[in-house]
Amino acid sequence: DAYAQYCDEYKKWDCAWYAGGIGYLNDVVVHVDKLDLRTIDKTRFDQSNLDPRVKSAVLIDPGLALADDAGSLKAVTIPMDFINLGSADTIP
Repeated sequence: DAYAQYCDEYKKWDCAWYAGGIGYLNDVVVHVDKLDLRTIDKTRFDQSNLDPRVKSAVLIDPGLALADDAGSLKAVTIPMDFINLGSADTIP
């Protein structure tokens, strides 16, 4: 729900892609149904995709900051560094 609410407010980048009805197959643009985040399988969307091989992460301009949930962030067990390539007022 937090991600859908994020896209209601912030309509750029990934949210624009979901709402745009355009996908890619073998680097070719294909038209697809627009994705309503409120209709997807929440269990699959919220599932853990933990890969035990990943020991740390560097996140460059992560676009979902407003959709982050404090509880899920506390569950992160690897070191993470965040890098903002823009100015502070451009962070969503």
